[in-house]
Amino acid sequence: MKRRIVPKSQDQAIAGNAPPEPVFAVVESGSVERRANGTDSIEKLLTPDEVVMLFDVKMSWVMDHVTRIEPIIPHIRIGKMIRFKRQAVMEWIDSMMNTKATWA
Repeated sequence: MKRRIVPKSQDQAIAGNAPPEPVFAVVESGSVERRANGTDSIEKLLTPDEVVMLFDVKMSWVMDHVTRIEPIIPHIRIGKMIRFKRQAVMEWIDSMMNTKATWA
């Protein structure tokens, strides 16, 4: 995972009039969520390998449930890459919970 530190406002840094106390954000691959105080928080997206490890299943099972076999795992396509939001995947697996007897 690549991490880089960038000024919050690159315009201010370029113009030379950055705030007295520079504000920096760590940027990683993932989606951005807004915190209550107005700053950005990075949520790391899961790779298919991480979902395989999370569920302890084979890669073919994950890819089947992403592309063609119901139920479809909620996912995001970024070009040819597939990524997953951890919260969406956990909610999906919770919705699959069977609480009824299967023999009845």
